[in-house]
Amino acid sequence: YHVIAGECERMVLTQMRQNTVRAVVMEHIEAREATRLALLLSSLKQSANALSEGLLLKELCHSHRQTQTEVAFMLGRSVSWVNKRLALTDRLATNVVELVQAGQICAHTAQEIARMPGDVQQTFAGKVVTEHLPKSAVERLVTTYN
Repeated sequence: YHVIAGECERMVLTQMRQNTVRAVVMEHIEAREATRLALLLSSLKQSANALSEGLLLKELCHSHRQTQTEVAFMLGRSVSWVNKRLALTDRLATNVVELVQAGQICAHTAQEIARMPGDVQQTFAGKVVTEHLPKSAVERLVTTYN
């Protein structure tokens, strides 16, 4: 077994005389791979950027062949959270990603836009920016469109 995440928490809780700690433990994994997964998980915990989180999640899911359910469990997040972050990297048009990076559209709004076909995302995102549409309005419009 390799402890992938939770080792620092375990040490602190042991000093505090706590009996249990959440940890990620993987069977049948090489030490090098365990280190890589630990670094990715650590980066995700420290990331404040939804796009960066999406890229790291993509690495975990695709390169490390982890399922969204496994990744969600490792991070203490919902499968829905993982799916939405992945949508930002997998389904969002490049120019819309640039709007998110520039701070013109928030990640939550971009997650909604990612539900639209790629060929209409740029035009729709442009309207969201020029009309200063809130996420709730974007959500309704995307649902109506789809």
